[in-house]
Parts: sequence; structure tokens; C-alpha cells
Amino acid sequence: MFSCLLPHNEARSDPSIYGSMKKSALTLDVTVDQVMKRWPASVRVFLDFRMGCVGCPIAVFHNVDEASREHEIDGHALLSSLRSVAG
Repeated sequence: MFSCLLPHNEARSDPSIYGSMKKSALTLDVTVDQVMKRWPASVRVFLDFRMGCVGCPIAVFHNVDEASREHEIDGHALLSSLRSVAG
């Protein structure tokens, strides 16, 4: 529902219109673009793994698992490194 169509007080009191506030976990299912936006330090990890994901238009479609397979990299090793910088 669009908050602009709700009465002022109702828009503020309905948290569902803002989506989940829960912190998302870094998993193999998260897109590369989401990882780089949520955890900017992850850019260095992708570069260290010699992945061309930074600036790649496919980053919004590929998740970490797909990107690691595309680049013939161990997905769990990549995920471990990403998690280490995500804190």
C-alpha cells in the first residue's frame, strides 16, 4: 500500500509499508550487487578473487553462488572471505 494514500498517522504506525527491518544475512543466495551495496568492504574481496563483478551489469542478477561458479571459484571460500569483511 502506498503510504501517500494513507492518513498521516496510519502511514507512520504501519511498519509493514517500510519492509523488514531485520538485518539480512550474507549467504550464497544474495546477489553480488546487494553484497557490494550492503557491505562496501566486500568490493576488495571480489577484486582479490580476480572477479570482474565490480561494475558488471550482471551483478544485479547473479547471486554469490552463481558468480563463484561462473568464475570457477570455490563459493564457500568466497563466502567465508565476504563474511570476514562484513563483520
